[in-house]
Amino acid sequence: MVHQFFNAAAACPAIVDEFLSKTKQSYGKTPLKFTGVFSIFFPQKGYHVNEDNLSSWLDAISNNFLFHDYHEIVHKYTLIQVTNLFLKLEMYPLEEANKRIFQFWLYLTKIYWKLVGMNYDGKDNIFGFMTGFPIYKTKAVIIGNRPPKDKSSTGYAFHGTICESTKQLLHLVKSEGAAMARPTGDNLFGFDAYDRYWQEVMKKCGLTGWIQQGVLLMNAHLTHHGGDSISFMWQIFTDFIVQYLNSQMSNLVFFLLGERAILKDQHIDKQRHFVLPLCHPACYCFNSIPKKDWIEGQPFHKANAYLSKNGVVPIEWCKVR
Repeated sequence: MVHQFFNAAAACPAIVDEFLSKTKQSYGKTPLKFTGVFSIFFPQKGYHVNEDNLSSWLDAISNNFLFHDYHEIVHKYTLIQVTNLFLKLEMYPLEEANKRIFQFWLYLTKIYWKLVGMNYDGKDNIFGFMTGFPIYKTKAVIIGNRPPKDKSSTGYAFHGTICESTKQLLHLVKSEGAAMARPTGDNLFGFDAYDRYWQEVMKKCGLTGWIQQGVLLMNAHLTHHGGDSISFMWQIFTDFIVQYLNSQMSNLVFFLLGERAILKDQHIDKQRHFVLPLCHPACYCFNSIPKKDWIEGQPFHKANAYLSKNGVVPIEWCKVR
């Protein structure tokens, strides 16, 4: 059941922008609207449908999210204005049922003003990965670094982004996939057809087939911006997702690609899940990666062996689109 605050805010986007545009005195007015940056929480119909994919993620947030030490991180003026927004929408932040969602909106507001200060253009679908499937249907998690700087992000790691990192990842899947089950469908059985299939996949770099099978594609940082402060803030949320999946589910496969992603290893119970720390595919662009971790290590084979052993239907990794 979606927390009532999400629906109340979605029904009154102008009120949300009015209150949250006042949470940072130093920037004055900004053309970048809060509801535009986080449009995923403000559907055009004005409310969140309980049955859709997103609702399960919103439930996880409203019941479990913690913004530790927010009193030390968030300016008191921001705290006052977010509190006033809750009161305007007839919600009381200190009620037990509202504490987690209140902390999440403080967190979003903090992120919002950091992005404003970095002249963010607001073109990314920042939390897009939460729309692919319900969180409880996750079977595997692929965590990358951050979106490319020169492209609008779909909100997913790799998916829908035509860049060298995604192409390298697909090349690695193709190489290992020559020994795996081929994608089902017309004209996908011969080697020539197999090559043509991958040529088409490379053109759009879409990973819809993985998403449909429960593969969560998430970056460690949800925007391309560097800097310790914004990186720290994004880590809070993506750590939360990993911690939630770790505690609420079992027998997941985690692909941790690159140094930032590998840091999340500390939040995963190896007795409950299978972890594959790997170099980021972008490293192949510079020929600086040892082949043994991907090509010789055959991580997709290992992932499917683990899933099968634990009674989970393996993922058709070659079924990309």
